[in-house]
Amino acid sequence: MKLSGKSVEAKKEMLRENGIDFNTLPAWQRHGVGLKRTAVEKDGYNPVLKRKEVTSRNILQTDYELPTGEDYSQYILKILQAGQRK
Repeated sequence: MKLSGKSVEAKKEMLRENGIDFNTLPAWQRHGVGLKRTAVEKDGYNPVLKRKEVTSRNILQTDYELPTGEDYSQYILKILQAGQRK
């Protein structure tokens, strides 16, 4: 079954035919999931210098509530700008 080239309404109708109401699906199923790396500070111990230190580690954050439209553009712009400051 080819979905490419079909209108949004045609795709929603295909879902309805299979018992799925697109509008009641969770946001992450309608709009996708965002993943981004975020730096966090973590307490640690430096065995060479024998002292406590704070270090930066990257964690993977999952965003299940992606914005849509112009808000999505601003969301992406904010992520890109944060990456440029490093």
